[in-house]
Amino acid sequence: MRFQLIDAKKADLPIERMCALLTVSVGGYYAWKNRRPSQRQLDDLVFLAHIRAHFAASNGTYGSPRMHVDLCEEGLNIDRHRVARLMRDNALKANQKRRFKKTTDAINPILAATGYNFRLILKWIRLLLRQIWIMIFFNQSAKTV
Repeated sequence: MRFQLIDAKKADLPIERMCALLTVSVGGYYAWKNRRPSQRQLDDLVFLAHIRAHFAASNGTYGSPRMHVDLCEEGLNIDRHRVARLMRDNALKANQKRRFKKTTDAINPILAATGYNFRLILKWIRLLLRQIWIMIFFNQSAKTV
């Protein structure tokens, strides 16, 4: 991590100065810089190529558990934690499809498009009908008296 920081900022400050600030040796930095990748790093690159191919084939919906199963079926000997680490480090996050959610509770779909609250409208209609019925009833009973 320190050597990567030195390598990223070597244009801004002298390497010797940054090595002194981060308490690492200059020789250690150059040894890190000239070192060949380890076998594990090379294996990670191979596994990552397979993971990217499966991820693209699944339209980005496979997470690490399902990806691990696919890689094992393909004949690759890889642990699920390694798959999870490689996917996390390379920003391969599964996008799950959302389930359908009913957004309206409408009686009439044409009226639903307008966005009115139908329960409130029905409540007001019932109230108005009740008042009209009471007015008609009392008017007729007043006429009969």
